[in-house]
Amino acid sequence: ANAAVGSADTVSAEAAVVGASAARVSRELQTLLTYLTTTPSSQIDSGYIASQAAYLTRQLATLQDGGGAVARAVTTFKAALQKLAREARVLASH
Repeated sequence: ANAAVGSADTVSAEAAVVGASAARVSRELQTLLTYLTTTPSSQIDSGYIASQAAYLTRQLATLQDGGGAVARAVTTFKAALQKLAREARVLASH
């Protein structure tokens, strides 16, 4: 049971990381969209666009890594739950 709880805590923590990364990407995309739709085309700064694109690329990589971490944590959690269920069946049979 302790292993299952620990695994659940890991899933929760990794999901929080993914959520925070997704929120950052969303905010930055909104900022970029606002900039692109409100700035006259003759005043758009290509350096700013390039830096935002690079930033978003890094954030998306972080988000992908976080997704992988959540998937691994869920796999560990499922294994812990299966073990817990097996041990509960053994105890119940006694």
